[in-house]
Amino acid sequence: MKKKLLISLVLCLLAIFAFALVVNAEEIACEHKYEKWTVALGSEGFLGDITAKADCTVCKKTTTEIIPKIFITRGYSYSDDGITQGYGVNRTSLARYEELSGEKVKFGAVVALKATIGNVSPLDKDGNPISDKVKTNDYTETDYNVISVSIKGIPGGVKESMPMMCAFYINAGGRNTYLDNGAEKTVCDAKTYTEIASDELKKDETKLEEYAIIDGKRYHEMTKEELGLTFDFYWNKKGHEGGNDTGKKFWGTAGGENLYFTRDDLPNGTIIYIENTNWQYRPHKYHSGDFLRPGTTKEKYVVIDDDWWKDLDGNGTYDKVGFNISYYPGDTATDKVENISKITNLYTVDEIAEIFKIYIPASYAEVDWSTPDDEGGNGGNEGGTTPDVGGDTEEDEEIIIPGTDYTDVKQNWNDDGELKILAIGNSFSDDAMDHVYKVAIDAGIEKVTLGKLFIGGCSLATHLSNAQGDKYAYDYKINTAGEWEAQGNKSIKYAVESDDWDFITFQQVSGYSGVVDSYDDLIPLINIVEPLNPSARLAWHMTWAYSANSSHSDYSKYDNDQMTMYNAIVKAVNKKILTNYKIDVVIPSGTAVQNVRTSFIGDTTRDGYHLSYGIGRYIAAMTFVKALTGLSIDNSITTPDDVDTYELKAIIESVNNAIKTPYSVTTSSYPVKQGGTGGDDSANAGVIPEGYVQLTASQMGLTWASYHNTTGNSEWENTTDEWATCFMATKKFTREELPVGSIIEVAEGWQYRPEGWKFAVSRPDNVTTLRIIIDEEWWGSYTERAFNISQVGNSDKNHMVITLSTTEVANTIFKIIVPASVAPDVDEPETPVDPETPVDPNPTPDPEPSEPETPETQVTPTVKSSDCVEEVTIINGKEYRALTLEAMGFIKNSFYNSANTPPKISGSGSTGLPAQYFATKLFTQDELPVGSIIYAHENWMYRPEGWKGEATNGDANRPTEVTDAVYNTVTESWWSTFTQRAFNIKLKTSSSLVSFTPEGVYESFKIYIPVENIQD
Repeated sequence: MKKKLLISLVLCLLAIFAFALVVNAEEIACEHKYEKWTVALGSEGFLGDITAKADCTVCKKTTTEIIPKIFITRGYSYSDDGITQGYGVNRTSLARYEELSGEKVKFGAVVALKATIGNVSPLDKDGNPISDKVKTNDYTETDYNVISVSIKGIPGGVKESMPMMCAFYINAGGRNTYLDNGAEKTVCDAKTYTEIASDELKKDETKLEEYAIIDGKRYHEMTKEELGLTFDFYWNKKGHEGGNDTGKKFWGTAGGENLYFTRDDLPNGTIIYIENTNWQYRPHKYHSGDFLRPGTTKEKYVVIDDDWWKDLDGNGTYDKVGFNISYYPGDTATDKVENISKITNLYTVDEIAEIFKIYIPASYAEVDWSTPDDEGGNGGNEGGTTPDVGGDTEEDEEIIIPGTDYTDVKQNWNDDGELKILAIGNSFSDDAMDHVYKVAIDAGIEKVTLGKLFIGGCSLATHLSNAQGDKYAYDYKINTAGEWEAQGNKSIKYAVESDDWDFITFQQVSGYSGVVDSYDDLIPLINIVEPLNPSARLAWHMTWAYSANSSHSDYSKYDNDQMTMYNAIVKAVNKKILTNYKIDVVIPSGTAVQNVRTSFIGDTTRDGYHLSYGIGRYIAAMTFVKALTGLSIDNSITTPDDVDTYELKAIIESVNNAIKTPYSVTTSSYPVKQGGTGGDDSANAGVIPEGYVQLTASQMGLTWASYHNTTGNSEWENTTDEWATCFMATKKFTREELPVGSIIEVAEGWQYRPEGWKFAVSRPDNVTTLRIIIDEEWWGSYTERAFNISQVGNSDKNHMVITLSTTEVANTIFKIIVPASVAPDVDEPETPVDPETPVDPNPTPDPEPSEPETPETQVTPTVKSSDCVEEVTIINGKEYRALTLEAMGFIKNSFYNSANTPPKISGSGSTGLPAQYFATKLFTQDELPVGSIIYAHENWMYRPEGWKGEATNGDANRPTEVTDAVYNTVTESWWSTFTQRAFNIKLKTSSSLVSFTPEGVYESFKIYIPVENIQD
């Protein structure tokens, strides 16, 4: 019995094991046994996505595949001999459909119109198309499957009013299936071609001036060459004229082969724009008969329709037009053009092209649908690539986006409450993504996954090359818990397919971010990336302009000007990104950064182009999260260490404004840092509390002709540039040296800038409050602070040189009062300026007066007071007065040559070598005494020419040029045996001073005479 039970148990175990093997085999087989596919056409035929399903023949599990749209409509076009309607076919999708369904698709004939054509029915009695009126062209064997339908021989004037054809059919597996476009199906029975076109061409004036996307429709903005804008050119009944007084009032268009525009050039729906402040235009229209001359208009936007072309006297319809553009400063355009004064050639063609514009609907501008009579029209193709392209290439590339349309499969990031972002970029995306995780968590997102593909300085062209070759060239990092983790070198394909990304972002390398043509590689890059993860939404990261003083080698592309670069970036985005329907969202980091630059924070770069690690990167991260998710960033609390409460307010405002107005700068409402300025205690100015002491000039480290500048986190003092003499600066103070409770006072009419250093700086504004008490907010996150002292109103146009000594400033202008316990010791006490003579209680009688002896060091004044300015300048603690402009005797376009030549001007003229120089008059030693100071701005150089004896001989050893001394003191050895000297002055970086005036040179080259050498 036991033996039987044991045998039964063994057999049972073997059965279970065998069943497990079978089940396991079936599970493995499930990966390969999906063979019976069911392919549904969808509710809209092949125009909708196709759902294919199959069950595993072993385990009965179901899989689903979505085949993107097969047919993509390209729209309508018509010419004098007919109307064309075309459909493009996605060849890849079609092949997959045929593979899964087992059905071969054949294309059938057009269903044609639902009305007659010129009183002739387009269908015969059996409902078939009339062969000589309708043609169907099948290009299924070409690279792209295309169907186009042409209806020929339509009588003139009929085509605009007839209903459009609505559908055609294909034969799939023996089944006839009509392919109806939903939009067409709605309007076909009720609306004519003209009505359809009119409905599609509604304008949005708020967008028109920014880019050629109007109410979601794409337009081609005619170039200045296409307009043929020409000065001294105008249209009248005779045709076109110019070269006379009347012509000097006008700019005219001269577009087209015959100078004028035809109705084909300006189809219905075309928009005409005029800057309606001081300008107007006359659309001078023609036809074969007589006509009334059209009037001028100042209407900003005009949409061309049939009525626009009608003759004013009702005798017919215009068929060509030329435009006269003229300046008119009045409120209305009722006066005749002839009464307007001449504008002469005051405007460039580029300026007129901004004043007068014509926008052509893209359906006309993109594709030339006309074909020879024996072929019919060309239709669209896969994804919308144009078979025949007309117009400007750049504009076509903005509008025509090849590749499959995955619009219907895009997912919303918040469907699962998780945010996933992948950035394909360079160091600028590395900057922008650094703090995204913490900003997203603060915004309320529970789960965040980030990825970034990084190559420093990587352009779109390089990304495209890497994608085409599937190159493992990127430093790839991911962030799922707040920290970035290196994944090694990966390819674009690897990263894109590695997760179910909500967003994939692209950007251009910074130096080419404002170069429109450099964006051409984006479309083919998208066509590689998008199919790898078709549900992800694509975003464009609009980067920032360089700092004002950036040294980046590409800055010269934008004339080394920040706003020029910013505007170029915006223009490129308008032209290449906003016209790209595959880009779902633009992240305006560049505008957010530019907005912040208008606040007290100022520049936020660490090296002139990369963002600072704290504030700068945080701004970009907030812009990323706000732009992609739409969530509020107003409650962000997890900030970098160097972002304080007041900076956070300015940052949030700037980012919100960038999202609201992404393509223009919004000035910050935080020009001055709120808080952090100390407690205002002006009422107690001059009072030193018990236990406090006032610091002396030495204790403050007060230095004349010096200032700090923390812009860009620099820490230097400048004592050589043209601003230096306008400032005094203190040393840097730590918290211990300037504790909370310390006092700062400044006199009326004066100001100080409390510079500060930390990890990433925002330069404080000037302070004029008479007295403040330092508190915790004043220190904030600063680790050191210092002060620049200057006069109020010290602007670029009004340099106010400080002529007081450091002691005078410390005693009367700028005071620091600290607890006595922290006041530094000074070995030598300050000697006050102009001390009062103490009273001696036992004075010694004065000796008998005698004729004083002249000391050997006494200076005899030799320079007339009238040759010097009245103001006294303190240089190294000594008093000087500068020679006047007249006393310098500047001579333009001239120079001396003292090599063995008498003292005379050796050159004269506005070209060649003389144009490089200004020369001074000749100076004797009496006129330029020992102790004088020669000042030359650091960008300038000079040669101190010299002559000897009776001033008739030069020296073979001609003096060398002085290039590195800003202040040079005249000494006995400087004069040596010279009896006369003069100066040749030139810029270090320019070969011409033709545009300079003596007044301009005087600001950069001066001679200061010691006060004791000046006669009263």
